[in-house]
Amino acid sequence: MSNQKHTPGPWEVLNQTEVYSAQGADSGDGIKAHSTDGWMIADCNGAVTFTEIGPAELGLDVQRANARLIAAAPDLLSALERLTAAARDVDVGYLDAAIRQAEDAIDKVGGKS
Repeated sequence: MSNQKHTPGPWEVLNQTEVYSAQGADSGDGIKAHSTDGWMIADCNGAVTFTEIGPAELGLDVQRANARLIAAAPDLLSALERLTAAARDVDVGYLDAAIRQAEDAIDKVGGKS
């Protein structure tokens, strides 16, 4: 549904903090990954910044949550596109399906799927 230029979903979290596309996925600019590999979208491990008391790293639970949020991005985009289209057309059945899709994407961010 989206005409945005990005690596298409679905994306998934591997190794707790790394986000990858599906195996064999298109890069978003026409390059296909090997059928046994996917594109690395993000690595949420080792997120370090400087604070007022010195360097600090995000905790593993936060790194995992960030990875889940990133992995859900294609689902969230699709759900928002459906919701805006449904709201524009006011098709109740379509709107219900779009809401369920949005709820599924929210659950994915929360690690429930």
